[in-house]
Amino acid sequence: MDTLAENLGVHVDTCWRKFSWNKKRSPAVAGGIRNIVRGQAIRKKDSKPYNPYFVKKVWNGLLEVCRTGDLYRTLSSHVSQPEVTGNEELFKRLFGRATVTLTGRIRGRVGFTQACNTPFSGLAADGAKLAMWNLMQVGYKLVGFIHDEILLEIPETCDWNEESRMIEEIVCQAMQELTGEIPITVSIALTRVWSKQAKAVYDDQGQLQIWEPDHDELNDD
Repeated sequence: MDTLAENLGVHVDTCWRKFSWNKKRSPAVAGGIRNIVRGQAIRKKDSKPYNPYFVKKVWNGLLEVCRTGDLYRTLSSHVSQPEVTGNEELFKRLFGRATVTLTGRIRGRVGFTQACNTPFSGLAADGAKLAMWNLMQVGYKLVGFIHDEILLEIPETCDWNEESRMIEEIVCQAMQELTGEIPITVSIALTRVWSKQAKAVYDDQGQLQIWEPDHDELNDD
């Protein structure tokens, strides 16, 4: 509702007074408005259509409280149609908001969840990209990036422990540039095949060894 009020150019209390019957700030009311604007005429909780009175109240209420000129014209044209239905474009106009990461990457007209998620998950993605760039600059062969895993190829005859130490330092430093005082750690696994089950394996002297999947794990992946 805060986002809706901001896009309409009014205080959030104005929206609650307009759309709430019992003066309670119920998430169900806000969710109903979102669904109607998005074109979802059926309630998810019981698969029944929204009350026609509530639907009409939503469209008329949006038009009455709107103080944003271009959005008012859009709503006015929309409400004047014989059969008023919502759509994704109008939903983004009313419930979308801009968000930005600390690196300055901007996303416009995203939903509530995306707006909350982008500042930290987007920042993590930016840090991972910087880490991969730095790894490539010093000569590492990048072969893949899956979710939050960086896949590199190194010669089997190299010093595995020294290479893992170098990789860990480059990745952590890259992410640390973006996160400030937040501590950064990584987990490293040495393996001949990529597997979600791969993990660090050490010998009795604490030296990194190659992780080998068993037959079942290899078939599952």
